[in-house]
Amino acid sequence: MFAGTLQLGICSGVYDPDAPGKLRWAKEPELTGYTRRAMGFAECNGSLYVTIKPDIYRRIDGEQPRWEKIYTISEPLIAISSGLRGLRAVPRASGMIDFRDLDVKAILFLCCNNHVIPCQKCQDTYRLGWISHVEPGALPCPRCGTDLTEVVVAHAQTCRYWADHRAAQQPLSHAS
Repeated sequence: MFAGTLQLGICSGVYDPDAPGKLRWAKEPELTGYTRRAMGFAECNGSLYVTIKPDIYRRIDGEQPRWEKIYTISEPLIAISSGLRGLRAVPRASGMIDFRDLDVKAILFLCCNNHVIPCQKCQDTYRLGWISHVEPGALPCPRCGTDLTEVVVAHAQTCRYWADHRAAQQPLSHAS
């Protein structure tokens, strides 16, 4: 169990049926010295991550666990922004989506039209319906032009509409 507090830091605890509240907290916090509150935790590939404006930290497990800063937003953030939040692990994109497949087009632009995907370069988010097809197999970011194809593939691996499509998938039909 981990908890992020502004005053104390990142605290860790374990289940203990004999402890008050059934949690036994470590005597000292694992990460301190930050000036903003922790906004989100996520586990990915066996590591724990936390976002604290404007940074992402990864926990290094061991007898003396520690946290290392792995990313900082480079552009200035407006004062009221919380920075990075809503942390979630998403499976790495593998395979390709055949954008010529009529079923794929239908799912992407009918079922997933309002689903949000991020651009890692410009740090903005977009609904799939806002992204135009300039050329087959390319989905450019409306703001910076970065190809978002890998992000769309990662979305497909977690979207319920795509899971139903894969379960019932038949040989692909291609548009000419």
